[in-house]
Amino acid sequence: MRQALEVRGRLLGGALLTLIAFAVACGTAGPNSPDADADWHGSTGGGDGGSQDGGSADGGTEAPGDTGADGDTGADTGQPADTGAPDDACESLPPVTWTLVPQDTNGMATPVQARASVLEGWRVLDHVSIRAYEFLNYYHFDHPHPEAGQLGLAAQLRQVDAGRMSLHLAVTSPLVDDDARPPLNLVLSVDTSGSMSGQDFDLARAVLMGVAGRLDRGDTVSVVSWNQDQHVLLDRHPITMPYDLALVQVIAGLDTGGATNLSSGLVESYRLAEAGWLDRGLNRVLIVTDGGANLGQTDVDLVRSMTGERGAHGIHLAAVGVGDPLAYHDGMVDSISQLGQGPGLFVATSEDVRELISDRFVELFDVAALDLALELTLPPGFERVDMEPDPRQGIPEIGPPVQHLAPNRSLVLQQVLQTRCPELLDATATVTGRVTWVDPTTAEPRSAEQTWTLDELLATDGVALRKAEAVVAYAEALKLSKSAAAPQDTATALSLAGEKLALALADRPDDPDLAEIQAVLAALAP
Repeated sequence: MRQALEVRGRLLGGALLTLIAFAVACGTAGPNSPDADADWHGSTGGGDGGSQDGGSADGGTEAPGDTGADGDTGADTGQPADTGAPDDACESLPPVTWTLVPQDTNGMATPVQARASVLEGWRVLDHVSIRAYEFLNYYHFDHPHPEAGQLGLAAQLRQVDAGRMSLHLAVTSPLVDDDARPPLNLVLSVDTSGSMSGQDFDLARAVLMGVAGRLDRGDTVSVVSWNQDQHVLLDRHPITMPYDLALVQVIAGLDTGGATNLSSGLVESYRLAEAGWLDRGLNRVLIVTDGGANLGQTDVDLVRSMTGERGAHGIHLAAVGVGDPLAYHDGMVDSISQLGQGPGLFVATSEDVRELISDRFVELFDVAALDLALELTLPPGFERVDMEPDPRQGIPEIGPPVQHLAPNRSLVLQQVLQTRCPELLDATATVTGRVTWVDPTTAEPRSAEQTWTLDELLATDGVALRKAEAVVAYAEALKLSKSAAAPQDTATALSLAGEKLALALADRPDDPDLAEIQAVLAALAP
């Protein structure tokens, strides 16, 4: 068996249609340099699995064709790609190794905004930044999990046509029950400005109560509310049981009013987190806000300095946005959470609170691996693919974030591959994944590596791969639905997403993630 593999990086009107972008970093490294770096525009997947995607936030006008879950906009023709490489040139080429850097391993706000905007709003997506990698973070993918202290690697492969294959590579973290997590020193930092009144504040209270229900003896909690001023409502209070009475009373007594001063709230929140520092625990700040505050340079520098003081083992910050999905702008929450090295979420309903706060509590605050990076080694002949990185839609440039992986998750890479040397590929040709990280307990560097033959990868069941293909096709259809694309292009993208979804549903007809996607696509159908 000889296969030609294809990495395709076609853009859809400037929008990347890739699940994970193998975007080789700008520089002088040649296309087959073993050390040529690539940006990995993506992030962790939802509980018990996850994924990544480097997608532009803006849709384009070109008809998408069959992406094959890889972002390729050309229809499958059944013909091998024209590689044009002479046989003698291939013999001297070394294997290709790409270093892949996750862009955001934690963000998962935009799929909730998109779903709520369509199903609970006015079926419009004008105010939603569609970042496809966040959809793959949000939805769940089933992969085996490794033992405690380890990371695992899993892979699946599907032949797209005679010249292309779709590769699915997952980095998995250990499973951790809530009872087994480390004790938590948590600061709840709540936006109580006037813009939070009404439904937004009802959701904020629900988030805080969701947290209160998962705290237990051994945890410590502080509460800071902030509008134009900041107020310490609970100072390093030892939790006695879930729904601790003192914490519940503070949550019930919160009220809104006044302007927004994010900086003062951040300063006080970090002060309390440092004052309650647990050497053998998790030190966290959780901000709950409607995103109405402007993130100024002072705030950016503040979060960066606060996280930098403690280094890789410091105080991590998570942020939860609340409110009307059609009016919410996630720039502040996304930037704050990236700087704070924690998740950036959005909730629109009480069910979102259950799913993202209560059910994923360990994932929200615990960490299994720090400073995650991935290398992918492929057979000789793979070309450099020039990709457009994901424009973050007005979100300020804050520097490369430090990427961590929570327990109970997977980080998934999905990409169609191409080589200009198909004659070097047969059933025994290999693909190797290597993940490196820092152990959060010992601070020691760790690594794990797995090698598969093409035959082994093609023999897998492909269930996770087909679901990931459906998720990325869905996200790309949403991009076109919110853009100025021609109606026929949007209809084609929605049709393709439906086809990919049908294949995934055939594997798992009762999958709630796929049911949600199906409902949104049905609502958007002409």
